[in-house]
Amino acid sequence: MLPLISLILFGAAVYILYGEAQHYSIHQLISHMQLLPTWQYLLALVLVAVVYLVLTLYDKLAFLYINEHHHWKKIAFGAFLGYAFSNNISPTLLVGGSMRYRIYSSMGISGMSVTNVVAFNSISIWVGLMAVGSISFVFKSLTLPEQINLPIPLVSLQTLGWIFLITLITYFVLTRLITGTVQFRGRTFRFPDTKLALGQLSVSSMDWLLSSAVLFLLLPPTSEVSYLYFVGIYAVAFIIGLMTQIPGGLGVFESINLLFLSPFMDSGEILASLILFRLLYFVLPLIVASVLLLFFEWRKQVQPVEQS
Repeated sequence: MLPLISLILFGAAVYILYGEAQHYSIHQLISHMQLLPTWQYLLALVLVAVVYLVLTLYDKLAFLYINEHHHWKKIAFGAFLGYAFSNNISPTLLVGGSMRYRIYSSMGISGMSVTNVVAFNSISIWVGLMAVGSISFVFKSLTLPEQINLPIPLVSLQTLGWIFLITLITYFVLTRLITGTVQFRGRTFRFPDTKLALGQLSVSSMDWLLSSAVLFLLLPPTSEVSYLYFVGIYAVAFIIGLMTQIPGGLGVFESINLLFLSPFMDSGEILASLILFRLLYFVLPLIVASVLLLFFEWRKQVQPVEQS
């Protein structure tokens, strides 16, 4: 059922994007990009760098969770490669885990520990998403555009905001009450302590707020869309993108933002901003990570020769 839903959502996203994009030529989109002041490009790049720095803290928390103590610089390298590749290549969990294992295995980390790191990070991402989403959805009362048909009965996202808030509170209560392991579907799970859970909340909230700020900065200015309102749009776009299981919600993320923002801004400017965001937030880190991975592999090949 889930693959069918993913296919339907992706097909709808492609249809929406195609319908909007055919009204604009490449030259028009490029001209929109050129209207952006240089300082905004530079600030967006700085924010992207900060976001990926924050992303490495997920793995730092995960290492504390599995009781492995290593220098942050070593952890950060594996984390950056993991996120840069998994954000762009499917299946995301497998790609992210493989990249991390390639780096972390040289530190003596087992494959099972890497699996636990990836699982912990996945939960951490949702902790922050529920925190940021609950605030934005509850207080801004976002309404889904008519073109978005989800397999869940939600007219207003305020309901989802309350669900997020209750789930988040329940999670923190469980981290306080349950100190041992829990069996679920034949698997053993251990809740982090409350201090570690607060770390998840802090890191993940920073991740979502900063990454949404990158796109908000690239969008054309308007007084009708506040940052808090946009954070809710950004969260919805990523949630639906996650449902499709497409890396970075490619196509889906763009179409959702377009549907929400087009009543307030020119569609061509929105498309140009989304393309810039995709290049800066997804493609550029992938290029940097690819170069770093090649250098890492080269060093592994050269070092044994030097030692011999």
